This record gives sequence, structure tokens and C-alpha cells, in this order.
Amino acid sequence: KRSAKLCLYALLKQHFGMTPPWGSLTGIRPTKLARQLIDEGSARESVASLLQSVFDVSAPKAKLVEDILSAQSGIYQWGDETKFDVYVGIPFCRTRCLYCSFFSSSVNKPDLVLSYTEALLREAEAFGRLMRERGRKCRAIYVGGGTPVSIPADELRCVLDATREAFPDASEFTVEAGRPDCITQENMRVLRLAGADRVSVNPQTMVDRTLEVIGRGHDSASVRHAFALAREAGIPHINMDIIAGLPGEGPQEMEATLAALDSFDMDNLTVHTLAVKHSSRLNERLADYPLPGGEAAAEMLDMAQAFARARGMKPYYMYRQKYMAGNLENVGYARPGAQCIYNVDMMEETHDIVALGAGAVSKRMYYKQTRHERYPNPKNIEYYVCNIDTIIKGKEAFFQ
Repeated sequence: KRSAKLCLYALLKQHFGMTPPWGSLTGIRPTKLARQLIDEGSARESVASLLQSVFDVSAPKAKLVEDILSAQSGIYQWGDETKFDVYVGIPFCRTRCLYCSFFSSSVNKPDLVLSYTEALLREAEAFGRLMRERGRKCRAIYVGGGTPVSIPADELRCVLDATREAFPDASEFTVEAGRPDCITQENMRVLRLAGADRVSVNPQTMVDRTLEVIGRGHDSASVRHAFALAREAGIPHINMDIIAGLPGEGPQEMEATLAALDSFDMDNLTVHTLAVKHSSRLNERLADYPLPGGEAAAEMLDMAQAFARARGMKPYYMYRQKYMAGNLENVGYARPGAQCIYNVDMMEETHDIVALGAGAVSKRMYYKQTRHERYPNPKNIEYYVCNIDTIIKGKEAFFQ
């Protein structure tokens, strides 16, 4: 299979006269291939050269893989059936961003938010009990969305407290606060009191014109205010997300964003490459939004990487998606000791994931067979709420 793929790649490369930065690799997790090469007997120090010689990966991308494997040392685990991770989905947002493809509902539906919260609490309690009965311990908790902090503080407090109570052994508790226009002094205090030790404050860009175009509902000044609120609340680790390749942006706008972020004392920086998803408003109106080409997107990623490295951050996880500008990648950078365990476990697919909430996808590892199975919760929020008992029962069987 690999030989056939490489042969086809060589023919296409010759025909079109171009060499993609990731060569023949089309999977979303290049680091998994690197670990496979090691398992097949390749020396760790030879992986980068093998990626270049066998798969035609460019030298900078091969070095990126090598650096990530090194940064994951001490975090990466394989084969520990006593541990699992937890994902909690809160699929509500204030508004929908132009490029977003996630299933979510408007937060301006208080009855739906309340009924969803109640169902989510039942699911958390059920699986906390199930895992305790099996003598298993939670490694990391990640609360995502949507925008988790967009829901009222009382509901948010209930979800976070119930999650911590259900999975008390977690050594890491991340909440993707996300949009600065939803971050308040009150909900940051809720996060800290619940034990959250990692928060994401995601500007995506610091160019106000672009923020308006993509429908973020905030400006760059709001990012500064939101970040300050998270720091004042005593959150130990703060991540910030930016996106290369947004409509109307190029290297000049990335330079402006990085210059604006230079004064932020962040612990992590996640650099995404814009992916045009089928169900996004951007995909429906591509003609209305000029996007930078692959070469410009690559230059923007290089600029962000240089920025992160200059601040003492190292790349520690990566993944790729379809329809990304320049066939590039998303990379998470972190200061030493600030890596997010959940991100490593998720991207390297090393542990079971108990995923709670509408649209959340659980994962069960079969280590001896080197494979995993997935179990998705229904995406429709109303259906999830009305059928929570059936959903719990089905997923309990999945984790038997």
C-alpha cells in the first residue's frame, strides 16, 4: 500500500512540477508515522532523514516532527489501560464565526442551555461512577465548545464542579474560554474556583478589520482585557490561538498580530492554518472573501514559529486537516513544562477518551491490536437532551 502511494505521488509530482511541504504524507498526524518508523526498528535520530528520503517531506517539516517527539518526552504514554482522558462539550456560542464548522447553538436560548446542562451533569455523574468502579483514573480534562464561557456563570459553575467531582484524579483541567467577548471577571473566577489550571484566550488575529470580517464580535483591545482578567483570576497557564490564512490577510497582517502579541505573557501559542470546511459560511461564499495562497500561508507559519521560539516555546503537538491553505499544519507551542497533556493524548491517540455532551466523540483504545474505535454522541442538542438515558446506556456498553 505504501509503495503504491509513493509511486502515485512521484508521478503526480513529475506531472505538476511541484513538491508539497509534507511530500507524500496525507494523514493528519505525521508524528504517528514517525513513531511507527521507530517501532519498525528505525533509530530515533534517523526519523527526520527517513521522512525526507522516503516520503519526500521537506527538511523544515521533518525537523518539526523531530522537535515534537522530543518535546513530548515525559508526557507521551502508550498502553496504560488504567488511565483515560475526559472531554466535555458545551456547544453554545454568542455568534458563529465565518470559518466555523462546529455544531453549536446560540447561547440566547436560556431554557435550552439549562436543560442541556442538566443532561450533561447526568452524563458526567454516570461515567465518573463507571470509571471509579473499574478502578481507572482520569489523566486530563478538557472543556471545549462552542464557547464554554458563553453560557451563564451559574450553569458553567455547575458543569465544572460536577466534572471535577466526577473525575477527581485529573492532574490537568483545561477550559477553552475562547472568544474574548465572552470572558468576564465572574466566569474567570468560576474557572479558577473549579480548579481549572489552563485557559485558552483566542484572538485568531489582532487586526481589527479582519476580526470584523470573520464575525468574532470583539476587537484587539478586548483581547488585552480578557487576557488580563484570566491572569488576575490566577489561572496558571494561558494559551492563545492565532490563524494563518484568514480572509484578506498575508504576512504583513501576521507581522502586525505577532507584534501586538509580543507584550502578552502567554504560556502556550497555538498556530492554526485556515481550513475551509464544507459546512462553514466561508465555504458558501468563497468568492466574497479573498484568501492568501499557499506560499503566503507558509511564510506566515514560519513567522509565527520564529516568534514562538524566540519566546522560549517549543512545538509539542501538531495535526493536519483537509482543505488547509498550502497543505500545511496546525502546531501547538509551549514553554518548557507548560505542555497540555490532553492535546498530546488526543493528537497521538494514546488513551481512552470519555467524551461528554452533544457531538462529543468518545474513543476506546485497543492497545494489543494497535487500533481504536470511536463512539459519537448525537450532534443535535435537543435530541441529546431528550435521549440522555439511552445515550448513557449505549456508551456504557462501549466502555465495557
